[in-house]
Amino acid sequence: MEITINIENDSKFNEVLSKELDAFTKEELHKICQTALLKYMSDPERFDYLFVNKTYGYARPTPLLEEAARKIDFQPLYKDIQEKIIKYIGENYQDIVKDIIKDMFIRGFENSIVYSADFAYKIKDRLHEL
Repeated sequence: MEITINIENDSKFNEVLSKELDAFTKEELHKICQTALLKYMSDPERFDYLFVNKTYGYARPTPLLEEAARKIDFQPLYKDIQEKIIKYIGENYQDIVKDIIKDMFIRGFENSIVYSADFAYKIKDRLHEL
């Protein structure tokens, strides 16, 4: 959809724009802005211009992207994963601790006594049988 408005001067433009914007609900304005931003950002050149600095063949984030990354709260995205990890650890902590202790023992044994991959595999196999 495309809208064309012919207005004679700046004050008339501001008046028309103000009246039209006031006619929208907050949710409608949010949706309009979201749609416009997604359309604008779908152009790879615009995206690169705003977020990627390509200098000397290397791509680096622009200050705008760095600032956005510092301010965006990613917590809601990771909440479900974090809860699943915590649940898994809570349900399997004994096996997890046993595996950690076994691996620490094997690495210490390998590094301090004799390094031999075959020897380490034999010990690991034996310990996992316990």
